[in-house]
Amino acid sequence: MTGDRTRWILRRNQPDRPILQSAYFRLAIDRNTNGTLSGLTAFGRGFGHGVGLSQMGAIGMAKAGKNAEEIIRAYYTGVRLAKVVY
Repeated sequence: MTGDRTRWILRRNQPDRPILQSAYFRLAIDRNTNGTLSGLTAFGRGFGHGVGLSQMGAIGMAKAGKNAEEIIRAYYTGVRLAKVVY
């Protein structure tokens, strides 16, 4: 099972966050001293596509009135933005 399907199957039981924010995580099996399964631990590794921009953070900034340039500059330093004309 991969990607978006994982996010739905392992979703949280919270009305404001019905699915996992990212499928980028690692699962570890917890075992008792006798080797039997005692639990499962999920270690989150980030949101988005792993390139430094939080999709949820960008949405929050946009809702707070920030424009696209302000959002991009908040996540990436030294970028140059330019209009492209076709």
